[in-house]
Amino acid sequence: MKLSFIIITNGKNVEKTKIQVRSILRQSLTNPEIIICGNIGTFSTWKDPCIKLVDDKVNADFGFLGGLRNSACAASTGDYLIISDDDMMFSLDWYENFLEYREDFDILTPCVKVPDGTRFWDHCCYMSPIRGHIVLNPEENDDHLYMSGGQSWIMKRSVWEKVRWDQS
Repeated sequence: MKLSFIIITNGKNVEKTKIQVRSILRQSLTNPEIIICGNIGTFSTWKDPCIKLVDDKVNADFGFLGGLRNSACAASTGDYLIISDDDMMFSLDWYENFLEYREDFDILTPCVKVPDGTRFWDHCCYMSPIRGHIVLNPEENDDHLYMSGGQSWIMKRSVWEKVRWDQS
């Protein structure tokens, strides 16, 4: 099982991205692949063998997040794609929690917390006739679920191969 961490960036906040990469490298992973895609000029001095830089300045400059994600996924080799914006951080027990679900999903949204410990929009519904637009508890379900794109959600490679982001 190979994991590819897909990080899209406009290159403007290198320190946040460094924190994120360190949080990935702290996991008990064997040979992770970390792909940083976008405006990567400021990352050119990074020499870690786990990191692959994908230059996609045009999509980064225009804010075409779908295009950035498609470019990074195309450059990846992992069985599982962990999609993330450049300002996320993985908890110390992220990989341990992932292993509990690794075969039982096509797309998985991990719990995302903001610095004060409250949950962000990680498992939510939108325009639900029953619930409206709210964050759901992890065990709740709704026919109007959605995932916010930049929050380190996970999908099997086979999903990305069938359904890619709209690049416009």
